[in-house]
Amino acid sequence: MSLSASGNHTCAVDVNMQAHCWGLNTAGQTNVPEPNEGFRSVHTGSGSSCGVKESGALECWTTNTQITRGLPDTPGYTDIVLGVGGAAVQSCGLTQDGAIDCWAVNQFSVEVPSSGPYTQIDSNSFWLCGLTSEGTLNCNVRTSESLQINARNQVLLNQVASLPMLSKFEILTQSSTITSMCGLTFDGTLECIGDSLPANTLPGDQNNPLEEIIAVENLSFSAYSDTTIELFWDNNNGLVDGIQFVRLFAGSNIYRDNELLAFTSNSSSFIDDTLAADQEYIYTVALVDPGGFEGPMSAPIQVATNNRGQVDMGGDTGPSLAPPGQPTNLSITRYGESSLEIFWERPAAFSNARYQVYRNGVFLASAPGPSYFDARVNPAIANFYTIVVLARSADNVIGVGFVNEPAFGAQ
Repeated sequence: MSLSASGNHTCAVDVNMQAHCWGLNTAGQTNVPEPNEGFRSVHTGSGSSCGVKESGALECWTTNTQITRGLPDTPGYTDIVLGVGGAAVQSCGLTQDGAIDCWAVNQFSVEVPSSGPYTQIDSNSFWLCGLTSEGTLNCNVRTSESLQINARNQVLLNQVASLPMLSKFEILTQSSTITSMCGLTFDGTLECIGDSLPANTLPGDQNNPLEEIIAVENLSFSAYSDTTIELFWDNNNGLVDGIQFVRLFAGSNIYRDNELLAFTSNSSSFIDDTLAADQEYIYTVALVDPGGFEGPMSAPIQVATNNRGQVDMGGDTGPSLAPPGQPTNLSITRYGESSLEIFWERPAAFSNARYQVYRNGVFLASAPGPSYFDARVNPAIANFYTIVVLARSADNVIGVGFVNEPAFGAQ
């Protein structure tokens, strides 16, 4: 029996050696061909499925001919991995004599590791690895245009070389740029390496700079009204092989008065609009990596709210906090029934200001420049847009200015 799952579909082989697939079927990846018999194992990739027959022959079902380009038509395979290479569609099979044979190769493909023969192979968007019968793990990695990704991958290559002998292994992929690996030694010990280890596994080498989570720095805030502030912080950079990069994180835990308030993913700011006027609060922030590990707390910051009158973000302008000036010449370009882009001109006195975009009183996003693309417009209702100008002052109080787009409905 065999089971394999990709991001959108799953396939399995039952006790009668028949393959079954279910899930998204955009490219025929769940349409198992006839005769459906004699499958030893089945494997899934992006928009594709392949099986290894008893004879060692490979059979794939997908309408994407790029994936099956060069697919071997000879028997003799024991294993297969699909979609090695991200931008590529390279896939590889393991032959009965332990060689790695790949097809659909292009400029984005990963070079096949040498020093086989191999008993197991695995891959993700950047990596292709093979495990020898003696337990040595050999890997190759595709070079990226990003120096940060290359630095991270080089550290992981060095960790691979220091692993003990393994009986089996698996590449764990959180995204195309976040990779960790776990293997089982011959005495049953679990060994894990990588820059984002999954929760409930061994922590690995705590001296590895990729596994150390450093506290965020420069925690500050800006007050938008008597009951709303935004926190800002800097994610620390790390130095790996002389290259400085920002470590990849799942997000940050936000604490208010020593209690967990919220989790924000892949961001260095957070808006808290649940405050009371004339109150004091203490905030701290801790980074969380993709494996679920929380780093140390930041230095605390104290926030004292005022009672100067609220600002209505829904359309009408209420009393504001030292308005820095309003954006002018607001305009909208419609691209479709549910998509549009808003444009405006910067206030002359605040050319380096940031902006907050609201639709019908609901915060959408921060914008560094004088435009914002909205791809989730409901055309059946009237939509009011508010552009809020953020101009920092020495005491972290931000002035707010407004411009509203008149209502429009379905066209």
